[in-house]
Amino acid sequence: MPSAPNALPHAGLELAALRECVGVHGWAVIEGMPCRDGNGPLLDLANALGRVNPYGAGGETRDGEGVHLVAPSARPVLDTTGKAMLSSTATDFPLHTDECFASEPSRYVLLHCWREDARGGGDSLLANSEAIAARLEPWALDLCHRANFIWRTCRAPIFTRQPGTGWPIVRFNMREIAGDDLGEDADPRSRVLPELMLAAANAAAEQVLLEAGDCLVIDNHRTLHGRIAFDHESKRLLKRVWVKTDPGAAQRETKSRNASTTAAG
Repeated sequence: MPSAPNALPHAGLELAALRECVGVHGWAVIEGMPCRDGNGPLLDLANALGRVNPYGAGGETRDGEGVHLVAPSARPVLDTTGKAMLSSTATDFPLHTDECFASEPSRYVLLHCWREDARGGGDSLLANSEAIAARLEPWALDLCHRANFIWRTCRAPIFTRQPGTGWPIVRFNMREIAGDDLGEDADPRSRVLPELMLAAANAAAEQVLLEAGDCLVIDNHRTLHGRIAFDHESKRLLKRVWVKTDPGAAQRETKSRNASTTAAG
């Protein structure tokens, strides 16, 4: 299988090159990352990007501190609200960002493939926020910045403007919308924003098939990710880590990238 346009080899990987690749696309694939007991290579990468977020529901999915198994189980694992965690199933996983209910969601999601589906199913889906925004009508894009929704207990809009970048910070998961906080005087079209957002994300989505040794690095503030269904008897196994960074990291990385581009020009 040919490498993705934004794929980098694990051997000799430079953190600056990885940040640049994720900065351009919103995600990157690292190829050839060793699958070792203890998850050393995965955790080393996570700690290089920031700090491992130890939080996570579903003790049954834990594979050490901060590492969770993404694989179908005999019965779905439940999250803290009692909903089935789709990461413990083989069903379609709609496009979303992780931890949309948190006041400060993790910056990166790392998905390290240990075993792909033998039948070639379970492709990952990725759509960055600027590609999604480009597919929304102007009124919908405006409301995505202004209309607040309740994600479990966190009150926030779908898009938040990011100064100095060409993309908005995104927070989205259809399964986590507990309600809305639009008010009686809100534009009634706000009620259909979640459906319009998901449709735009699906239209913008790129499809990537992860093979054993591939590690998908996702900017969780910028890129929605999901998955196509696969055989529930599959041995497909990914390992997930959430990575936290300090609040100013995104703007500093963007300024550094813009400065490098200006100097090169």
